[in-house]
Amino acid sequence: MMRIISLVLILIICLKTNAQKKQEDLYYFMTKDSLIGVKKGSGEVLIKPRRALHFDIDFKKPITEKLIYLDFEYNNDSIEPHSSMVVYNRKGEYLFAPFMFENGPEGYVEGLQRIVKNGKIGFANRNGDIVIEPKYDYAGMFNYGLAIYCIGCTWKI
Repeated sequence: MMRIISLVLILIICLKTNAQKKQEDLYYFMTKDSLIGVKKGSGEVLIKPRRALHFDIDFKKPITEKLIYLDFEYNNDSIEPHSSMVVYNRKGEYLFAPFMFENGPEGYVEGLQRIVKNGKIGFANRNGDIVIEPKYDYAGMFNYGLAIYCIGCTWKI
């Protein structure tokens, strides 16, 4: 009897996990003007096309990442100083602008990425959650759980 109950519980957990993981496929697409956007598998445009990015895109494969990095749409996105690109979630909602590092968005260090909002720097995790609100005039990358920061300072790249 205990085996049957255990098997039923395992089956329920597996089915629930698969149901939660199933999400609609998203794809990058390119217009005839070489602009890139994101559409649902049904063909509905989720994120309007904008200038092409500098990385290689396979338009036939679904987007598997949780976060979608695109170039600014100059008429609609708020362009932040010291930022590079904009980040959307899989629902097509604007999340934040990542901090510019060399020639593109800064990567994740200790699971966090610097972001810019209203000219201030904060941090977001790989899920797109803002874990440290952008309130610092400057903040460095984390190193062993610590990051330098300043309030009331000015700096230039």
